[in-house]
Amino acid sequence: MQKNNDNMNTLSLNAEILQALSKIADDENSLRQALKAIRDIASRKEKEECDSDAYIEKNLTEAFKELKNIKEGMAETYSIEEVINGI
Repeated sequence: MQKNNDNMNTLSLNAEILQALSKIADDENSLRQALKAIRDIASRKEKEECDSDAYIEKNLTEAFKELKNIKEGMAETYSIEEVINGI
């Protein structure tokens, strides 16, 4: 039940945001300010996600799997020169 409630809240918030934006749609300066604010929020959210333990653990797990595959000969490695020159 909580998931449905969250979806309704998200839908309501999206509608409110769109309604607020429609009120400033003809004011370029206000739209620029709104866009900057939204970008700032998105940037902070992205940074929080990248700093989370789950994100770090996931990336470390993937790195160790790749390393294991390389050690077992199941993956190829390339020198930096090969990567730069397009192999």
